[in-house]
Amino acid sequence: MDSGCTNTTICNGELMHGLRQAEKELDMHTNVGSRVLDEEGFLGRFPPPVYYDEDGIANVLAMREMIAAGYRITMDTNFDNAFVVHCDGDRQMRFVNRKGVYVLEQLGADVEPGAKDTSAIYRRQLSK
Repeated sequence: MDSGCTNTTICNGELMHGLRQAEKELDMHTNVGSRVLDEEGFLGRFPPPVYYDEDGIANVLAMREMIAAGYRITMDTNFDNAFVVHCDGDRQMRFVNRKGVYVLEQLGADVEPGAKDTSAIYRRQLSK
């Protein structure tokens, strides 16, 4: 998740459905270069169309678009260095800081050496 980007871009087309020519091209400028994205589709139940970036190196969710779509996002760095996206019911998606980038936490996935298991910390805090 990125709090500074304006549009969601997905490089893994297998995560998308309804891929088509974009209604409006995205002239994208990043720290690694510029390019024009001209395809869009849908990411799960995420309401707005998202851009497909086949040359991208990461799937980037724009926090701005998530908030506009009605998702509640919280962060309390006194408690944990993570963004929590509150979904339907009690479901949550946690984006944890990994080397300065907030990535979707995948329980059971290998964590880089030296990184703390934020899931365990989070569960302990919830049980108090």
